[in-house]
Amino acid sequence: MNSPRTRSISTRLTVMNMMVSGAALLLACIAFFAYDQITFREGLVRTLSAQAQIIASNSVSAVLFNDPQTATSTLSALKNSSNIASAGIFTLDDHPFAQYIRAGESKVVTIPSLSETQMESYQFSNSHVLLVRKILSEGKVIGFVYVLADLHEIDQRLARYALLAIVVLLVSLLFALLVSSTFRKSVSQPIVNLAETARRVSRDKDYSIRVADVGERDEVSVLIESFNEMLREIQLREGALQQAHNELEDRVSERTRELL
Repeated sequence: MNSPRTRSISTRLTVMNMMVSGAALLLACIAFFAYDQITFREGLVRTLSAQAQIIASNSVSAVLFNDPQTATSTLSALKNSSNIASAGIFTLDDHPFAQYIRAGESKVVTIPSLSETQMESYQFSNSHVLLVRKILSEGKVIGFVYVLADLHEIDQRLARYALLAIVVLLVSLLFALLVSSTFRKSVSQPIVNLAETARRVSRDKDYSIRVADVGERDEVSVLIESFNEMLREIQLREGALQQAHNELEDRVSERTRELL
């Protein structure tokens, strides 16, 4: 009878502690990853915006003098950025003027239109982010430049964070298991001892048994003291009742002898 009850309360406390620790860590990882994704996307947009601005500034003369070769040379500088899939310059009538396409990339880009008040715009898809910026000359729009970047780095970061989160989660759960062992000794074991004593008293009707004091002043200690006090009261009443029963038997025996 002892083993199933002991496993039950110990297992419940251990599982509860590990679930709370795991849930807290998981929520923290999700929040950290979400924050990282937001900041990474914002940083990526700022980088693409700076690159588009540089290209736009360096391509003004090429667009004005209809020199696509120079514009293409300007775009080719983006090959040093491994995440740039393609980039290009369009004229006002959306005619491709110059373009850079990374090796192995065959994505056809349709640039979104910009309103009169918009200087640039960007949009995210599942695998890429596209940024479009106006090319100005003396305050007038003469064309558009776009930069298309892939999001493979986000996937790589996600894989690294997932691996790191799994390792930290396993280590934390192991630590929680060790903490639960100490917690079980200080909390659940006294309760188990109390339950075992109650079973022995109920089975053997031995009210002289006492539960060992845990040595700490907490709710469990109060419960044990109250239980021991109850046993003392029952033992005293049982003793008084037994004494009265013995005295009654003596009187009955004595009266019986007198009648004989």
